[in-house]
Amino acid sequence: MHIKSVICVSAALAGAASALNLPKFSQHDIDSGSALAALNKIATQNAMKAFKGKCKKSDYKVRQEWRTIPPGQRRKYVAAVQCLQKKPSVFQEVEGTTSAYEDLQWIHLNRTFEVHFSALFLPWHRYLLHTYEQQLAACGYKGPIPYWEWGFDTEGDLSKSPVFDDSDASLGADGDRVPHEGYNMTLWPDQYPAVTYPPGNGSGCVTKGPFGGLETHLGPVLLTDWGTSTYTSVENPNLKNTRCLKRDLNSVLLHKHANFRNTTNLILQSNELDIFQAALANDVRFDNDPRFAPFVGDQGVHFGGHMSIGGDPAGDVFLSNGDPAFYLHHGQIDRVWWIWQNLDPANRLFNVSGTHTFLNSPPTPDVTVDESIVVHPDFPPVVIKDIMNTLTGDPLCYVYI
Repeated sequence: MHIKSVICVSAALAGAASALNLPKFSQHDIDSGSALAALNKIATQNAMKAFKGKCKKSDYKVRQEWRTIPPGQRRKYVAAVQCLQKKPSVFQEVEGTTSAYEDLQWIHLNRTFEVHFSALFLPWHRYLLHTYEQQLAACGYKGPIPYWEWGFDTEGDLSKSPVFDDSDASLGADGDRVPHEGYNMTLWPDQYPAVTYPPGNGSGCVTKGPFGGLETHLGPVLLTDWGTSTYTSVENPNLKNTRCLKRDLNSVLLHKHANFRNTTNLILQSNELDIFQAALANDVRFDNDPRFAPFVGDQGVHFGGHMSIGGDPAGDVFLSNGDPAFYLHHGQIDRVWWIWQNLDPANRLFNVSGTHTFLNSPPTPDVTVDESIVVHPDFPPVVIKDIMNTLTGDPLCYVYI
């Protein structure tokens, strides 16, 4: 980063901190994660002032980072995911959904163009996490859904992370080693040339750990072909196309896009929701907006987390929640949004920004917080404004630490 850019970023950070009466953080605080932890603590203190409805101080859940959860509880979580993967699908007419677990994957597939790069992205995925949490509870897991703090794993070998170290208290291992030429992705063909990244250390089938031997069946829809700017898809992604779960853990991608600095700056430098969303997911439509200047050229933490897992189906935007690591990644996405909201709850809790469609194509009306969203047919619709405060108990009752 150039000296001029550093000065501009520092000024933006100071301005944001001053406006919200936040502590002043040094660059070391930001890069080490201590600033993000402090922001989380402030957000928790603010959130705890807003208990409403059915959510009581005696029964709210505390969502924790994966490695801070005792191994025994992590094993119970894994067992509940495996239980869900054995439960029958409610979509018997869809050949490719072979379990209740894959039902959520099929739902995500069919809602992709509504719930990405739209105003529905953050609230819909928040309700998806809640739905998943409730389904795991029915499988015997009574704890809160965990999250994955990417910043802890941006240095060194990602396969050594407690999330992926193949122990019985992890989400399994990297894929078996299959050499390939890395990633050559044309994310925004109209605006930018292909983005090239070195290969990860796996790319083959996951054969070790709790999800070793797991199979996936839907799709693929848009699965990156390594070393090219093309994608693999099938004519009918609803059919049963059995293949192994693959991963290609990529520490370079995680380090570049989902480090503590990027996550913390996302929170501190985004004063409006439209900029926060755009920076989170690299919405290049905002490139010429001066408020977006600190984020131009970065692919965003959402992309960084997903593609650092890689493989099949995690590398397919339509089907990525077929990998159990998806829910920990999106737990962190929800946490980052939750922190951002609760640093200024009076102005940030009850607003949405954008329309109903992917990049507003085709053009659709703006979303409002009075609209209802649906995730799963077995769970009732929810009004968006009812899931903005996570301490109402109708239906949410949780905080992050």
